Amino acid sequence: FLPRNRLRNDELLGLAPRLGEWGFHPKWPNADLFMREGLDMGRERGHSPGSHPQPDRPSRADDQSGRLVRREVAMSKLNGRRVLITGGAQGIGLEMAIKFAGRGSSIVLGDLDEEKLVEATAKIAALGVPAWGFVVDVTNPASIAAFKAQVDAEAGPIDVLVNNAGVVFGGPFTKTPLDDHFKTYEVNTLGVVAMTHAFLDDLVARPEAHLVLSLIHI
Repeated sequence: FLPRNRLRNDELLGLAPRLGEWGFHPKWPNADLFMREGLDMGRERGHSPGSHPQPDRPSRADDQSGRLVRREVAMSKLNGRRVLITGGAQGIGLEMAIKFAGRGSSIVLGDLDEEKLVEATAKIAALGVPAWGFVVDVTNPASIAAFKAQVDAEAGPIDVLVNNAGVVFGGPFTKTPLDDHFKTYEVNTLGVVAMTHAFLDDLVARPEAHLVLSLIHI
């Protein structure tokens, strides 16, 4: 919703304080850091920062050091956090779960495949962190409600929601059956809306919380 190619870099850096005006909760941290990181990556790749005056900032060496410190702090904050990952029994979801577990996070996995869910939960638990696995269909509100009740009762309130569950159908657009297009929209879009709707109030109530949209939905 942001016309990035029509905004100067200094304007982009000024957007973070306005996120609250657009409905983003002010408790969610690091929005300004993420935006600055994105601009730094663009500079490192040779993109021109534009002809407009830029805000004062530290030297490149100091800035690099500062970013490393901020990243270390951000990673340390994952220790002991409860992270819920949909589509977490395999693929990208499971890999993300392993990464979060490596940072000391407790892991809650949600997936349709019960057999793989059991295996994935055991794999995460073997890493030495608390792990739970519950079956959920992100396209079914009743299933999500039952899933949330299990999460609340057995794992407790979550700190991070990773909307990873998604489907992909290959082939040319017009050659792909319409039902497959509808299924993609149902899982990758409406599923994200339904899961976020179910857990957002809990996330807002936490001291620090994060909502993550996996790249599969973009």
